[in-house]
Amino acid sequence: MRHCWPKAPLRKIGCGQSKFHPALLLANAGRGDWIACQITSNPYADTRAITLTEADFVTGNLQLISYVRPSKLFTASEALFSGTAGTLSDAVFKRVREAVAGLVTGEVVPPAS
Repeated sequence: MRHCWPKAPLRKIGCGQSKFHPALLLANAGRGDWIACQITSNPYADTRAITLTEADFVTGNLQLISYVRPSKLFTASEALFSGTAGTLSDAVFKRVREAVAGLVTGEVVPPAS
């Protein structure tokens, strides 16, 4: 399940409703919680963002070019996830995990594709 793109409800500040957004499950944190990474269709000016295209998926897709943001991490209960949009290739998943680890260790992360 670690390669799956669940849809996680994230509350926007100033908004009374939850809106579902895709997220990448990176690791099982135990007790039903997962460490996840934000996915967006807007790259912002995030030099660490990793571009996702349909070719990066083994199954499913996100229907448009998207960006994983390794510096935008959160934990969430698996009870909040509402489904799976697809599964990333092992190579892309490894690249995201290495980018997250690079943030923690202070290593230089290669530029995003």
